[in-house]
Amino acid sequence: LRLDAAYGDTVIPACAPAKDISVPDEHDVFLYRIRNQRAEREALLRLVQAGAAGQAGPRGDALPEAKGRDAVLKFLATTVPALRSLPGWSVTFGPALGEIDSRVERVATLVRVTTPPEAPGCFDVSYRFATVSKTRPVSARDVAVARQTGLPWLGGRATPTLFDPAALDAFHELLRECGARPAHADESGAPLRIGNARAAFFALRVRRMAPSDIVFEPQSRKWAGAAAAMETASKEDDDARVEEPLRSMLRPYQKRGVAWLRGLERGGFSGILADEMGLGKTVQTLAWLSLPRVNPAHRGLPALVVCPTSLVSNWVEEAQKFTPKMRVLAMHGESRDALMTGTSPGKTLDPAKFATALLGTDLVVASYATLRRDVAVYERNGFSACVVDEAQNIKNRTTQNAECVKRVPAALRLAVTGTPIENSPADLWSIEDFLMRGYLGDWNDFRIRYEAPIALGSAPDRTPQQWREARDALDRLRDLVRPYLLRRLKTDVAKDLPPKTVQVVFRELGPEQRAVYARYFKAARSQVSDALGTAGLARSRMLVLTALLRLRQAACHLALLGDESLRADPPAHPSAKLEWLMEFLEQAMEEGHRVLVFSQFVEMLKLVRAALDSAGVKYCYLDGASKDRAEQVHLFNATASIPVFLISLKAGGTGLNLTGADEVVLFDPWWNPAAEDQAVDRAHRIGQTRNVRAIKLVARGTVEEKVYAMQRRKKAVIAATIQTSDEAALSALDESDVRRLFDL
Repeated sequence: LRLDAAYGDTVIPACAPAKDISVPDEHDVFLYRIRNQRAEREALLRLVQAGAAGQAGPRGDALPEAKGRDAVLKFLATTVPALRSLPGWSVTFGPALGEIDSRVERVATLVRVTTPPEAPGCFDVSYRFATVSKTRPVSARDVAVARQTGLPWLGGRATPTLFDPAALDAFHELLRECGARPAHADESGAPLRIGNARAAFFALRVRRMAPSDIVFEPQSRKWAGAAAAMETASKEDDDARVEEPLRSMLRPYQKRGVAWLRGLERGGFSGILADEMGLGKTVQTLAWLSLPRVNPAHRGLPALVVCPTSLVSNWVEEAQKFTPKMRVLAMHGESRDALMTGTSPGKTLDPAKFATALLGTDLVVASYATLRRDVAVYERNGFSACVVDEAQNIKNRTTQNAECVKRVPAALRLAVTGTPIENSPADLWSIEDFLMRGYLGDWNDFRIRYEAPIALGSAPDRTPQQWREARDALDRLRDLVRPYLLRRLKTDVAKDLPPKTVQVVFRELGPEQRAVYARYFKAARSQVSDALGTAGLARSRMLVLTALLRLRQAACHLALLGDESLRADPPAHPSAKLEWLMEFLEQAMEEGHRVLVFSQFVEMLKLVRAALDSAGVKYCYLDGASKDRAEQVHLFNATASIPVFLISLKAGGTGLNLTGADEVVLFDPWWNPAAEDQAVDRAHRIGQTRNVRAIKLVARGTVEEKVYAMQRRKKAVIAATIQTSDEAALSALDESDVRRLFDL
């Protein structure tokens, strides 16, 4: 047995002594592919898992031999199909083994799919066994005996028929994962029935299994091809005729997005519109909602959009701009007050008034906050569609937001989020539970099948086995979600969008700030160490988070600490980062740039604001307490003479279009890189004509630098590609993370 690694035309034994590899990319003259020795080591371990070797050899041309008839037959029956089913792997035989392989028979599981007329929303699966080359029937009893004995062949050793028990086990696991149930409970040997929502997943997973072991019967291949390509077909299906002038305003990828939503609607499915931030998810959603519903029974019912309070006016304005024929009811402010009954503070939404208002409405826009208070009234009415914007608001399955939106009676459901959802399994379950309840199974089953192995495989001390199980669970989860998730990147569809660059600037603290930070760090380190030793992380989490907060404040500006001793004798240089920012802004203004400055600390923004006032620099300002959000955004975009916009994370992370800026400063690093991406994409979005530069400002030698390192090391978990909140990312810190942060 020999394992080689191929890099273009260069082939070397896996894990052989270092050799320079540099393969030019055929599409990009500036891109070269280099050797990946980690992947080579993992490939050697994969051979052990597949049973090709009892132990991993030191390199691909020094592997142990497989000796004896039984070992060779087992290798051909189980290892070869497993390796050939792996993407990127190729298995070839020498002459002697190739001759043996050509003479032995194999057992294949032939899968048959039918569509029962009595259950139009389902498909039935049955299967039988036959030899691959001669298609001779094989007894199910013989297969059962082989599975019990563990032998990878049927019949005697003289004339064996190879059989891979692991392949059949994987197929049975797929059936369980799809929630297969007997089509007729009172019939022995009845086919298994599965809902059409899992058709694409089922077809895709069967096709990925070793073709020598699991294969669709000829009459079922057409169904399998159509099911596996469901998401591609719906993306290309462009029968959704949006009215002018909106249709001419939509970009080609946005038209495909509307058609994709229409395809889901025709199938009776729900989905997630997860285009990258800045690609116009709102306008695509409005264009889809403006179309007559496919099912005539749903026509005449209003659609409902649920979004954060700060985005209610944005949805109303966008609807008035792009779909002016839609009659919009904003369940916020005066328009909601007009539908209330009673006296303050016990006023409630009047069911009769609300029902009457819906009769003349095409689109209702409500905030999560008002929906929580009014959900009992919403339950009495029907909606053609329920759209949740900024879907991170329902990712925690135990929150009132998640529970309330699931109570809204709607024929169609859509979740909108600006980041992908591949690596946040617990959050994904809650979103899918809103979209298609039961699609990902119940919570306990999902936790065991997906969340637990993915979490173990992401841990720093993971074993190779845990890593492989995590990758398998993540692959299956992606395949499950893929048909109902549309994700496009700006680099793929918005070719005219100028590039974005991200730069990390490390700033050394001055002597005074360094001394104060060191004093706080020493005290925090001692407190955290004692707490972990006596109470453990679970009972000390609040103390840990408070200590981290104080250290981050000390790294930004000493005034954030509120330390009376510092007020009595204020340091001459309390913030190295603020000094850098003012110098940077001065240079940026001289060069004609306009800058967004984000901070998680409102008090820090106020300090920057005071510095700008002293320097006579014009600016716009937005934090969570601002009442003039829309006015500030319009003012900045319309007034080129205002060079700076100060924005807090929570106030400006969503729903802002600030293409008037081309520089973004993240004053303090956040736990969640996805939140940073959101901030940067306030400027880097459709409508931007200039290159955008984002600067992450990090205090050298502080907890900020460790947070940045943690972002890079654990991006798959902390970044959580569906906008995991800062609080959620913090709560995900384990004890090893905490000890790294405090040098314990």
